[in-house]
Amino acid sequence: MFTWIKKLNKSFDDAVDGFVAKAKEAKKEKRKRDSAWLTDELEKIRTETDRLREQAVLTGKPIITAVQKPVKAKEPVKAKEPVKAKEPVKAKEPVKAKASRKRRGTKNRISINGQSFDVFGRNVQVSGNTVYVDGVEVACELEGIVKIEWEGDLASLNSDYRVDVKGDVHGDAKSKMGMKCGNVTGNADCKMSLHCGNIEGNATSSMSIHCKTVKGDAKAGMSIRGI
Repeated sequence: MFTWIKKLNKSFDDAVDGFVAKAKEAKKEKRKRDSAWLTDELEKIRTETDRLREQAVLTGKPIITAVQKPVKAKEPVKAKEPVKAKEPVKAKEPVKAKASRKRRGTKNRISINGQSFDVFGRNVQVSGNTVYVDGVEVACELEGIVKIEWEGDLASLNSDYRVDVKGDVHGDAKSKMGMKCGNVTGNADCKMSLHCGNIEGNATSSMSIHCKTVKGDAKAGMSIRGI
């Protein structure tokens, strides 16, 4: 049995060797054919080149192998436009004042960003970008940092900006920013620091309270100090 298997393996090996030999022979034949074809092509090129050279000698014209495209001339570089000078920043116009109606009574003075106005009344309200005194519009179009000062006593104060009162507030005083005044007979409430004298009512501040006395409740986000 083993003898038969050995014979079978030998037959298989002989078949494989024969196949490999035939493949190598076919590859050699293909190389020969390719080499012969390449040789023929080179010979044709040499023949054509010689013919063109002879023709050029006889006619005096150069050999043209390909049509060359004309080279485009480079466009001239455009000069840069001069840089435009920046327009000067316009100065802010002074706060526009509203013509108040003629009223009887004592005149008071309010200063808004350094500009003074003589007004009647003692109830000050600053809402948005407009200042009112006793309901009468005094100034508008406020923007940026706003500084408001009042000379004398007030009956009440309600402001979206910081207000410095050079006098007492005979009522409630409220500001969404800081506030500085004398005595307050009502409640004092502000979001920033509160500086005042004696407060008859309650005192509230999101930051600190600086005052002499508070008869009501005093609440501050940071500290409460006496002056």
